[in-house]
Amino acid sequence: MHKVIVLGIDGLDPHLAGNFMKAGHLPNFLKLSRRGSFKYLATSNPAQSPVAWSSMALGANPGYHGIFDFISRNPKTYLPQLAFVKPNPRNILGRRSSAFLAARRGVPFWSLTSSERIPTTVLKWPVTFPSEKVSGAMLSGLGVLDIKNKLGRYTLYSTEDIAKDEERKGDVIKLFSHTGSIDSVIAGPNNAELPMKITVQEKKSTVTVELNGEVYSIKEKEWSDWIPVLFKQGLGKSFHGICRFYLDSLSPHINLYLSSIHIDPKEPAFPISYPDSYARDLVSHIGPYHTLGLPSETNGLIDNCFSEDAFIYLADALFKEREKMFWYEFDRLNQGILAFVFDAIDQLQHIFWRDMNILKKDEAYRSYKILKSFYSKMDKIIGRILDSIDDNTLLLVVSDHGFSTFKRAVNLNSWLVRHGFMTLRGTEAGQPLFLDVDWGKTKAYAVGFASIYLNIRDREGAGIINPQDTLELKRDIAKELLELRDPLTGQKVLSGVYDGSSIYTGPYAGEAPDLVFGMKPEYRASWQTALGGAPKEIIEDNTKPWRGDHLIDPQHVPGVLFINKKVVKSEPSILDIAPTILEYFQIQQPPHIEGDSLI
Repeated sequence: MHKVIVLGIDGLDPHLAGNFMKAGHLPNFLKLSRRGSFKYLATSNPAQSPVAWSSMALGANPGYHGIFDFISRNPKTYLPQLAFVKPNPRNILGRRSSAFLAARRGVPFWSLTSSERIPTTVLKWPVTFPSEKVSGAMLSGLGVLDIKNKLGRYTLYSTEDIAKDEERKGDVIKLFSHTGSIDSVIAGPNNAELPMKITVQEKKSTVTVELNGEVYSIKEKEWSDWIPVLFKQGLGKSFHGICRFYLDSLSPHINLYLSSIHIDPKEPAFPISYPDSYARDLVSHIGPYHTLGLPSETNGLIDNCFSEDAFIYLADALFKEREKMFWYEFDRLNQGILAFVFDAIDQLQHIFWRDMNILKKDEAYRSYKILKSFYSKMDKIIGRILDSIDDNTLLLVVSDHGFSTFKRAVNLNSWLVRHGFMTLRGTEAGQPLFLDVDWGKTKAYAVGFASIYLNIRDREGAGIINPQDTLELKRDIAKELLELRDPLTGQKVLSGVYDGSSIYTGPYAGEAPDLVFGMKPEYRASWQTALGGAPKEIIEDNTKPWRGDHLIDPQHVPGVLFINKKVVKSEPSILDIAPTILEYFQIQQPPHIEGDSLI
């Protein structure tokens, strides 16, 4: 009756957790650390969630699973593409079961335990879409898209004249009336539209929305419950989704926010679970739930569609939903493994992380209290687990990375232009998607949040670099890039620049970036860098509400390990988690494993 519980907490920071424990805010984390061990957990390079969780699942570096960044590129077209979602180009007939391919490759620990017929349940682990066959159940995490095959795109219905903004992460639909009934639509997949009638009830501080023949009331400054939506298309085909509304204001302007439309778990448009029926069955036990891989509405907050309090409310609702999901499976765990990932803390820290040296300032102290409350929520879960497990249960509490402040954004392509490694056509600033790049005169380009690729002949679509010259070019770029200094402070910006061929091994190492850069705390690659843009300035202030991040050199943002066993290894790594699980079940370690068992 041996059991293993892997409790993943995306973004749980070891420094902050340690401070909260010392202050007496996390008594159960402290109890767990004294019963077993509390260690910093070395993360992946780069320190990005899809990379780290994939490496943790395999116990091997990214060369064995092929995920090197949030964003990769098509080497023939140079265009950025999501690294952790892979549409199937051969799904000509549009079969739901064949719409997507596995983005992460290699053999994760749950495949090995399943092959030994050990009961295995994996819920919300990132980069598990489409769901994989296990000897139990799987519910996909990061990688699941919304009903329109997007990472998550909101819609704002407004009577205001809102200026067009290319950086806006949602759509704005203009409302031309302040009173009575207003006809509008909700955009769905494949250009489908769902008619919607909005009725203003200003005296009641509410609006009603009529969808698919049902009427829903939404109060000002409140989120609605889950609302089902149905998009009908030809040949009897339909798409089922669920969404929430938030009425931010009624006067002087109506601002009605529609969340990303999640795949309805009762009628999934794509397989988001294994078995396929699991997603639907789970609804009968815990109610409707978020299916989107990135479920927090951070885009809406960043674009000032609603307040921080509204964001916190939604984060709390997401956390409660995850709790129900976790306890449902925990109470059914008689033997085998349960691996479950909570992700609300990561999303909250992106917004509310502050420099811990200025906590006494009002804004920072508010953020401190918000983060403390969610760390405390996790502490209560730890306490209930400790009260319920016996000596035959191995408990691993892990995070993929820690956090740091994000004050200054670095435009890597702008730096490449300034130093002669990239050439633009007749402009000082390059548009996203490399639209202004002269590839016939460009030696290197940056895409994603940590990746630089060389424009190599016969690999890139218009490559000019002789493969024999790549080593010298990489050395030149790395040497000059390490000297980059912030003009405001004179301080160096980067901690390291790494040769991809040196840090990655394995069957997919050839797909890795040629160089991987690691920023110092307070700096991060810009959003424009990720999508192939080259703004005029190399370093700019971060003016967005996204104040915390981990997309920096991995030495600065280790993850966390709490375990109910004594760990001898002084510097454990995320690569040690998979071999620890396999060792506990006495499963032979496969050749790709690079980590060590911690017990």
